[in-house]
Amino acid sequence: MENKIVAAIISLFLPGIGQYLLGRGKNWLFVFIAVVIVDIILAYALGSIGTYVAGLIGLVFAADAYAGFIGDL
Repeated sequence: MENKIVAAIISLFLPGIGQYLLGRGKNWLFVFIAVVIVDIILAYALGSIGTYVAGLIGLVFAADAYAGFIGDL
């Protein structure tokens, strides 16, 4: 249980890293790179609103990391 909580907290700020901590193979690397690219695009296109959208993306990945796997939801 504690690993899921730590993974969720880390995923809130660095989506994908929580998946790495939970041992989800190479999925974490794809997620991390995709989120970084999307965050850069949102920040450029939407300005400060993009920051809020990026925060929502982080919340989604934190919930996913806390669940452990999609099937646990």
